[in-house]
Amino acid sequence: MLAENLAALREPDERETLSSALAEKLYGPALRSSVSRLEEFAQCPFRFFVRVGLHANERKVFELDVRERGNFQHDVLKIFHEQVRSLLLAVYIQSLTLLCVKPQMQKRFRYMALPYLVSFRFQ
Repeated sequence: MLAENLAALREPDERETLSSALAEKLYGPALRSSVSRLEEFAQCPFRFFVRVGLHANERKVFELDVRERGNFQHDVLKIFHEQVRSLLLAVYIQSLTLLCVKPQMQKRFRYMALPYLVSFRFQ
């Protein structure tokens, strides 16, 4: 398998050519050429094929503008505070249960108090 993959990277055989139908799809029915295009082809046929035949362009660099960066930071902080709030709520319920309720009533207290405490907003 490795040998097959490496064989695919070899220099193409000069006898290998594109079919006329495929060449027409890539380059169009009429050949448009210039000295600069011929020089580009002579310099690197593969680069010429990618740029002219496949119409590939340079990749754009991913960047965030100031507004997008601010939105991203706000979203991260919102998620962080929601997770902290839910953790504090769980600790609060556990503490109330252990400190304020008789052991035989602790399980019932958790289920009865939970809906009220979930709606409670930490300030």
